[in-house]
Amino acid sequence: YWEDAEGNHKRIFNFVKDQVFAIEPKTGELIRSFGEKGYIDLRNHLPVEPETAAIEVTTPGIVYQDVLVVGSRVPEGNISTPGDIRGYDALTGEFKWIFHTVPVKGETGYDTWEWEEETIYGGANPWGGFSLDEERGWVFAATGCAAGDFIYGGSRKGENLFSNSVLALDALTGELKWHFQTIHHDIWDYDNPPAPVLASIMVEGDKRDVAVQFTKMGLTFVLDRETGTPIFPIEERSVPPSDVPGEKAWPTQPFPTKPPPLHRLA
Repeated sequence: YWEDAEGNHKRIFNFVKDQVFAIEPKTGELIRSFGEKGYIDLRNHLPVEPETAAIEVTTPGIVYQDVLVVGSRVPEGNISTPGDIRGYDALTGEFKWIFHTVPVKGETGYDTWEWEEETIYGGANPWGGFSLDEERGWVFAATGCAAGDFIYGGSRKGENLFSNSVLALDALTGELKWHFQTIHHDIWDYDNPPAPVLASIMVEGDKRDVAVQFTKMGLTFVLDRETGTPIFPIEERSVPPSDVPGEKAWPTQPFPTKPPPLHRLA
């Protein structure tokens, strides 16, 4: 739900597959002036041709001031769609900004991928929704695995930013404030399932704003909300190599020293 600062315009946003509709709260009528044809078509404004984009919204977006921020669910096979995060005008549905979770050439993170010609790159989508720090004006997201998902990542070697990452973005512009990757080159489908939990904790007598990221591995990453710096030490530990032909597992993975894992790791 959203309304403008004066309370003159109100919206209930409804997500149906790859479309976003705005509904008048009192009457239930569709607001046909919203978006391009009465809705936002999420296949547009991506770095792929709209007719090739396969996208679905399974968790609500989040609104800061007059910006609706939207994530997605995308296919997990080798033919996928980038899981980019986008901002839209909450009143008109006009496209405002995009953050490429699969970086494009010239962007931060592009050099963490080993790109191959005629290969489709996608995934790294925040399917678990968003959290919002209204005071900072930042939206927080946690992304999943890059595609192709499930076991094999030989066609997308490298660390693969911004997959499996905690992201802090300016909600009005999409500018990256900081990131922290919880899995390098994920070949186990270890998505970050929920959005970061925003909290304040006491650390050695000081109150700290934090973003807490829970994971499928039972590890909990506690990050400074302003900088993304770990509150507790995180160790990059050596992990076994892959013996799958064509695969190249990343040699280390991050392990938080606190808090302890939620279940046995081995």
